Amino acid sequence: MSPFLARPLALALALTIASPAALAARFVYEGRLDDAGQPANGRYDLKLIAYGHAAQGATLAAPVTFEGVEVRGGRFRLDVDLPLVEADQVWLEVAVRAAGEPAFSTIPGRSKAIAAPLIGQCWSTTGDSGSNPATNFIGTTDDQPFVVRTRNAQSLRIEPSTILFNGNPITANVIAGSSANEVTVGVRGATIAGGGVPTGNSDPDLILEGPNRVTDAYGTVGGGYNNRAGDGAGSTIDRGFATVGGGVSNTASGQLSTVGGGGRNTASREGTTVGGGNENTASGFFSVVSGGQFNAASGNSSVVVGGVSNSASGLGATVGGGSSNCAGGELSWAGGNRAKVRPGSASGDPGQGCLGIPTTDTMGDRGTFVWADVQGSDFVSTGSNQFLVRAAGGAAINSNDPAGNALRVAGTLRVDSLGTAAATTLCRNASNQISGCSSSARYKQDIADLELGLATALRLHAVGYRWKDGGAADIGFVAEEIAAIDERLVTRNAKGEVEGVKYERLTAVLANAVQDLAARASLAAESIAQVRDENAALRARLDRLEALLGARLAEAR
Repeated sequence: MSPFLARPLALALALTIASPAALAARFVYEGRLDDAGQPANGRYDLKLIAYGHAAQGATLAAPVTFEGVEVRGGRFRLDVDLPLVEADQVWLEVAVRAAGEPAFSTIPGRSKAIAAPLIGQCWSTTGDSGSNPATNFIGTTDDQPFVVRTRNAQSLRIEPSTILFNGNPITANVIAGSSANEVTVGVRGATIAGGGVPTGNSDPDLILEGPNRVTDAYGTVGGGYNNRAGDGAGSTIDRGFATVGGGVSNTASGQLSTVGGGGRNTASREGTTVGGGNENTASGFFSVVSGGQFNAASGNSSVVVGGVSNSASGLGATVGGGSSNCAGGELSWAGGNRAKVRPGSASGDPGQGCLGIPTTDTMGDRGTFVWADVQGSDFVSTGSNQFLVRAAGGAAINSNDPAGNALRVAGTLRVDSLGTAAATTLCRNASNQISGCSSSARYKQDIADLELGLATALRLHAVGYRWKDGGAADIGFVAEEIAAIDERLVTRNAKGEVEGVKYERLTAVLANAVQDLAARASLAAESIAQVRDENAALRARLDRLEALLGARLAEAR
């Protein structure tokens, strides 16, 4: 005999005669039969046995056998009169065999018979007991959706997939909330948990109304309205597993993309994420915008943490926050206000932060870090692997006193604190104490003495600064004057303009000059001492001669 599944029969319904005290009743039994995992077709022998309890107890009547029952597509129907003793409840057990086989196989589980007024209903409004989930359920037994209505409008729709596995749908679409919510035909495994409204001015208090939609397989919309998971174009499986948590007018159109919430956010490429905020876009593969407003992460694996109007368009670039910043170079970083790392020709969409910033080579200013204060102008990088800071109040490291210039430097550090360049060369030793940078010959080459005239040409000035009120505030050099003396002592920007003084080199020049002057002074002192000694010896000789001459003159008289 062909093997039968453990749950071959679906819902059983019953009709009773008018008199409740009668000793006979007519039953209509409708069910489904699966043979070897597929809906049965053909003729089968069925046997019904009536019980007064769902799982135990004696039979209420002799078994009734139906031979040669026709089954089509797994469906069959039995009309039978059963002589019964009085019973409050009747449960039917079914056994089956292929036509002509000698033995019946009992199908597990008994089906509850329902009185005539409840035809077509499975569950009491006050709840049932003793039901068998294998045969007693709410739903459909064919390929049609199951719909729950409220106020006669669809509030929940469960659609079986058209793809089968072992004869059963592999999954189902669950569409809750507004009757306007939609899952594209052919999509499987979609979930719309709620929310949604009809398109148009349907909500009297809010705007941007529209239904929630899932257009690609296994997409999810948690709630809100006018949200979409999937790209809504072409294939229903190329942008699968997209998720919109809620909010309004959000779109997760990339495969594995996510928009957590907020409004009018877009995650458009594979693995992109927008956490929330408003009008943010993650369009580079695996890029992230955590929140904020008008931010764009267009470089692959780029990140914008937050803020407003920021763009991370370089590969692996990051904007930490702030406003109108651009991390355009590969592996670059920007933050603060209007800090700009120049993008390259291979960088992503400029967004608002990088808009209008000139491009450099293919990958932009790679590895460059730019932070800018609140001044109302762009602070733009000039090359790769730079560390640039604009801070009108001064800059300090390991100190809260910018005037102390407590900067620890490794390599070359350029700190732009005034909109003009300044270089600081103080170093710290292993104990974190300020000390001079190493002057060991191990780190130097092409050592040559500089003429004293180079140092004597330098001029110190009392100077005032444009960002401060009042007169002279400091004593220092003017870089352009030093450039006229020796180019090696100054730095220039990309435009060729003098920017600052190389103070380490200038210090070396002054130290060399001091040593030269000291050597000359020492030599002069030695010369003077020698002349003094020589003069003393000559005076002694003169004294002796005068004494001798005086003695001889006295004798001559």
